[in-house]
Amino acid sequence: MLTKEQQKIIVETIKPFKPIRLAYNAYDSRENDRLELLYRLGENVSLLDTCGIMIDLEKQLNQKVNMVHFDYISPYSKKEVLQEAIPFYHDSKSKKQDRGTVLSY
Repeated sequence: MLTKEQQKIIVETIKPFKPIRLAYNAYDSRENDRLELLYRLGENVSLLDTCGIMIDLEKQLNQKVNMVHFDYISPYSKKEVLQEAIPFYHDSKSKKQDRGTVLSY
C-alpha cells in the first residue's frame, strides 16, 4: 500500500508530463518489493522519458518500479489488473481526453 507521502512523490515527479490518471497495482506490490504504476499522461512521452521517470521514482521511493500505460496492459490480464488497481490521482481538468479506462474514482 502506498502512503500519502509516496503518492505525493510520484505525482510531483510525474507532474511535468501532465498526468491524467495514476494508479498502482496492489496485488503486485504485495507479492514482491516492486511497485506496478499504471499511468496515462497528457504529454507525449518517449521511452527515454518513461525510463527517466522510472529511475527517479526508484531512487526516491527506494523501491523497484514498473510503469505500465493504461492502454498497453496485456489484454490477457487487463481485467484482473484493473480490478486490483488502486487509483490515487485523476486530473479532471485535463483537456486531453481520457480514453475511458474502466477505473472508478
